[in-house]
Amino acid sequence: MKIVINMFGVSVLALFMIPLTYGENVLSIEDRLTQLEKRLADKDNDIQDLQQTVETLTRQMTTMSEALVKTFYSGKGIGNITGEEHVQKSLRPRAMGETVAFYAYLSAPKCFGNHETVVFDTEITDTGLSYNVQDGIFDVPITGTYIFTLTVVPVSQAWVTYQIVSNGHVIGGAVGDSEDNASHHSGSITVAVNLQVGDHVFVRKGSGSNTCATHSSVYIPTSFAGWLIN
Repeated sequence: MKIVINMFGVSVLALFMIPLTYGENVLSIEDRLTQLEKRLADKDNDIQDLQQTVETLTRQMTTMSEALVKTFYSGKGIGNITGEEHVQKSLRPRAMGETVAFYAYLSAPKCFGNHETVVFDTEITDTGLSYNVQDGIFDVPITGTYIFTLTVVPVSQAWVTYQIVSNGHVIGGAVGDSEDNASHHSGSITVAVNLQVGDHVFVRKGSGSNTCATHSSVYIPTSFAGWLIN
């Protein structure tokens, strides 16, 4: 049997129940805090696991990159540069003040479409190992001022234009014009340009030509060269 005594309109039973309700609320909050702490601990464990996974994947990617370089260049001589030299130099960091110079030419007459990249497939010199005979792109290894020279030789009774492109911008062009005779009249251009590490430079065929063909041989080469001067 419940006894309720009203004092000044306030239930005595209600007064006794207040501490009990307060205690229950405190216990409920403590339980929630405990659950949150457990969830935070679980998240910390997840973060640590992710960090370890990232470190593992990074090591694996580094190993795979080195393996791909070795696979690609293994046993391949580039001009007067052996495949083993290319691997060793490609995998080491470059030092400031290191010589950077390359010279490459077309091994035979070839045909290129307008704005197609000209890949000079025969490399004689590449001290910085930065010109790629597979895609025709020179990757700048050191920030500085570079000289580039381009020589284009047209087939007889034709004319053809080539352009040097740096980071999407044409920085020079050369015209070989033999349209009025049966010989090979070459055209050349030399440019100086300031470049940053990671910039790209390449040669493409211009749109102003009456033929797609370009003449080249070891004696009269269509060629591309570049070197760091400062």
